[in-house]
Amino acid sequence: MSLQNIIDRSETINIARNKLAGSTVSRSGRLRTNVIATAQPFKFTVKFAPMQKYQQARALLEQINRLDKVFAEVIDIGATNSGLSWITEYQGDLSQANLDLLTVDNFAGTILFLDTASLTGTSPTDYLFKQGDYIQFSNGYKYPYTVTVDDFAGTILFLDTASLTGTSPTDYLFKQGDYIQFSNGYKYPYTVTEDVQVGVVGTGTVALVPLSRGIIAQNGYTIANANIVAGTDVRWQVKMLEKPNFTLQPARFLEFDSEFELMEVIED
Repeated sequence: MSLQNIIDRSETINIARNKLAGSTVSRSGRLRTNVIATAQPFKFTVKFAPMQKYQQARALLEQINRLDKVFAEVIDIGATNSGLSWITEYQGDLSQANLDLLTVDNFAGTILFLDTASLTGTSPTDYLFKQGDYIQFSNGYKYPYTVTVDDFAGTILFLDTASLTGTSPTDYLFKQGDYIQFSNGYKYPYTVTEDVQVGVVGTGTVALVPLSRGIIAQNGYTIANANIVAGTDVRWQVKMLEKPNFTLQPARFLEFDSEFELMEVIED
């Protein structure tokens, strides 16, 4: 747990989650931005707290030397050191028991929202479309689409809320900035980009949770019907991009000569 020790005893933590984007300014003065779809890995720059006793850190130094920039390690922020829990703590209103009841109903990246307010003579159980239906915008639009369920393709997570108990429709399922992750071995955390309220709970009810990045498929892991963990329970798998050297100082202290740069490992 060497990298975890670096996190837990850090003086500062910088968290970067940059999109891969480039901008150009045209001759007419217009700013144009192109964004490439990527997994947007988390990057952490961690400054280890100074004035640590060398004798107490010798095991840590050996663990760091073993990992180097070759091996990955799983870290948390705020679980093993509760003093950091304010960084990732869950902001919503659900109890832990209700959080444990949430399961993934679906996930999608390409969603068309249709206004159905004017429909008449329909039943709630009627199908608007069925999987495989062809649709197209009218009045000269050139490209048809089929209605489907996108597997692991995008940034909206559908959570089954039918099992929740003792909640109010105005309770917050998640708040903007909450960290969430699929449970039982899934490696990649996400943040929630908008506040999501519980709403009415009943048979078949689903909450739409917008996420910070596209859902990443993990080999051997089934996302459908997975449970959710949130807050300090999320974990990252990271490697060092840069491994600092250390200097021994008078009075048997040690100090690293630079910051630790860690990057989330996104596997194929």
